[in-house]
Amino acid sequence: MITKNKKKSENGKVIEVELDYSDNVIFDIKISGDFFAHPEDSIDNLQKSLYNAKKSDIEKIVTENLKDTQLFGIVEKDICSIIVEAMK
Repeated sequence: MITKNKKKSENGKVIEVELDYSDNVIFDIKISGDFFAHPEDSIDNLQKSLYNAKKSDIEKIVTENLKDTQLFGIVEKDICSIIVEAMK
């Protein structure tokens, strides 16, 4: 199933996710928005790490992949929640 979700973070920045999943497993995902991440390839690397991830593992994968990333306008929790919401 392909689905999209979009919302504003508490800081007012938009975060969007488009994902393809089935049986609570992610097959493809694209995360975008008007936020910033440094290093710049952090979100791309996160997306790759989420391929074939189970819904129950999302928080762990996001936290591990972004531990050395500085996010501007969003927090890790925003990314986790938008993905989980898109999978409902």
